Amino acid sequence: SLKNRVRQYFQSSRNKGAKIEQMVTHIRRFEYIVTDSELEALKAQAVILRSGFYEKLDHDRKTIFTDDFYSMEELEQEWGEKTETCKENLKRAVQETDQMILQYQDQYVMLPYHKLSAGKTRSGQEVFGGESYPYLPARDCPKDLEAKEQLQECVLPYHKVKEKCRKFLTAVENPEETKEDKKATFDDFEIQGTDAAGYVTTVRIGQATCTGEEFREALELPSSHFSFQEQKGKLQITSGGIGHGVGMSQYTANQMAKEGKGYEEILQYFYEGAQLKDGGEIFLKLAHRFLAKIKSEVMKMKKNEEPFQMKGKGMAAAIAICFIAVVALVGAYTFSSYKREMKEQLAKAEEEQKEKER
Repeated sequence: SLKNRVRQYFQSSRNKGAKIEQMVTHIRRFEYIVTDSELEALKAQAVILRSGFYEKLDHDRKTIFTDDFYSMEELEQEWGEKTETCKENLKRAVQETDQMILQYQDQYVMLPYHKLSAGKTRSGQEVFGGESYPYLPARDCPKDLEAKEQLQECVLPYHKVKEKCRKFLTAVENPEETKEDKKATFDDFEIQGTDAAGYVTTVRIGQATCTGEEFREALELPSSHFSFQEQKGKLQITSGGIGHGVGMSQYTANQMAKEGKGYEEILQYFYEGAQLKDGGEIFLKLAHRFLAKIKSEVMKMKKNEEPFQMKGKGMAAAIAICFIAVVALVGAYTFSSYKREMKEQLAKAEEEQKEKER
């Protein structure tokens, strides 16, 4: 479904990361926006990505990040001569939105975005149904229509289109009628429904129907905003925009930044009513969790239930490593109270270990 497709933009594949701010600068979804973008547009993207990471961390302490990340070598290859400029811009975008996240009514929400709309973004209420997406309004993006990549064409024989859509057809069409020698015509293809932004919702192919999103996937089109034309006995499909069309258009965000708009205004335009907040509280929760885990390990050792043998300095080193991991994760935050408590735990653990060795 389209909703699942949108969610996949936040749950792709591959590696996991440790430092959130570093993860934000390496995520592959920056691929388009970073190479030729204004700083304020990058800041808006950084806030969106950080919000997704924080939500995962807040809900599950065992979170494994499955987003697709660039290695530094891949970044340098991608950016070429612009590498240093891009790295500096990304660094600034992350630092200057330090720990900021976006929420709606104090709740984490889905914050979809796409490369280029077809002139207008889609309403979340209309696309996903229900009343849960008031913060995803339809927004005019006239500048998107001026983008070089706005219109893309694909021309295929009618039977080839049917072949690609075979799974939508076999349930309703006579197998004999779906053979290549059956003369398909332009009349076999009809767009029967679109949403308010012009994205196709229903397509008829012969006697079968499918969703616009299913047709887009089958034909590998850049978006589900498309139209049909007859072209010398073949079907010409003209697509508008790139991506699902919901939420922030990266192209318009960049244009807004060029006009002097700040990242706060950009985010408010696409995510109406959402509020920028300091996400540092999440890191405080994580620190509590780490500390609770360490306390648990200390108590196990007191009861001689340790999963592995560890003496004096070894135990102290292990606890210290856990603490360093917390500090590395939270970056700019200074946990003075945790430091004091950690030192007390270290001292107590070392003293108990000495007693055991006597």
